[in-house]
Amino acid sequence: MSEARLPTFLTIQTDLTNDSAAEEITKVTRDRFGRIDILVNNAGIGPGAIRPDSWQRPLKFWEITPDQWRRFVAVHTTAPLTLANAIVPEMMRQGWGRIVNVTTSLGTMLNAGSPTYGPSKAALEALSAIMAKDLDGTGVTVNVLVPGGVTNTPMISDEAGFDRAQADPAGGYGVAAAVACLRCRRQSDGPTVSRCSLGYGAAARRSGRESWGASSMDEHCDNARNAESFSEERV
Repeated sequence: MSEARLPTFLTIQTDLTNDSAAEEITKVTRDRFGRIDILVNNAGIGPGAIRPDSWQRPLKFWEITPDQWRRFVAVHTTAPLTLANAIVPEMMRQGWGRIVNVTTSLGTMLNAGSPTYGPSKAALEALSAIMAKDLDGTGVTVNVLVPGGVTNTPMISDEAGFDRAQADPAGGYGVAAAVACLRCRRQSDGPTVSRCSLGYGAAARRSGRESWGASSMDEHCDNARNAESFSEERV
C-alpha cells in the first residue's frame, strides 16, 4: 500500500470528566479533517477504578462516594451528551450523521457490584432513545451497541483475577460490531434506535432486548463476525 493510501489517524488524549473536553476534541478534529460524520461514544471506566480487586470483593452502593459517582456519570453519560451536542448541529446541516453509544447488557446494569457502572450506562441508553426521537427526519441516527463480554483492555485491572484469555481481544469483535451497527439498513430508517448486541458467549445472548422505536431491526448485529453480510451502504 502506497503512503498516499494509508489511513489517517488522529489521537487526542484528554480527560472526559472535564467540561471542556468535548470542545477540545471536536475543534482539533475539525481542524484536521474539516468535518465530523460519525461519533462512537466508547470511553469507559469500570469498578476496578474504585477497587482493583472488585471482581473478588464487589462494591456495595453504600461504599460509593459522591465524587466516585460523579466521575462515572461524567464519563459514561455526560461526555456522550456533550460530544453529541457539539457535533449534531453540523450533522443536521449536512443531512447525515451516525452516533453509536456503547452501553452494557441489562444484566450488568442491574448487577450487584456495579453501583456506579451499571446506572451510568443505563442512563446513556435512555438518553440514546431520546436523542434518536429528537433527530427523527434529520438524516442523523443514534443507536446503541452492547458488547457481549469482557474485553481485554486496561479497564480490567490485573488484580481482578480475570482470565484474559477468555476475553474479547481489544479491537476485535467489538470494532466489527460497531461497523455493523453503522451499516444495518433498518437502523437508517426513521426514528428507530436499534440495540445491537454482540453475541459473545451465552450470557450475552441472554441479555438481548427489543429495539426501541416504531419498528424493530430485521437485520440484527448479534454476531459481529457476520458484519460483512449487511447491506452495502454509505456509513
